[in-house]
Amino acid sequence: MRSPQNKHEALEVLTTLWVGRPEAEIGCAVIDYLSSHLDARHIPFSEFFRIAKATHLAERDAVLNIVNYLSGAHLHLLEKGFEYI
Repeated sequence: MRSPQNKHEALEVLTTLWVGRPEAEIGCAVIDYLSSHLDARHIPFSEFFRIAKATHLAERDAVLNIVNYLSGAHLHLLEKGFEYI
């Protein structure tokens, strides 16, 4: 499968895979966030939980699944980075 070329294609891939699961709604919200913050170089991990809470879905496992999925080989939109604080 080829990589999505735009926001619409990324949303389609995501919602097809996670149909009927909270990951679909949270993932769409994250992709919307990313598309409106194209200049962001660093997104705190807590921001993903805030985005999920805004969708009225606060399942921590679903947030972790989406962050992992969006930083993986299939739909690679994020680069993971950790800081020791």
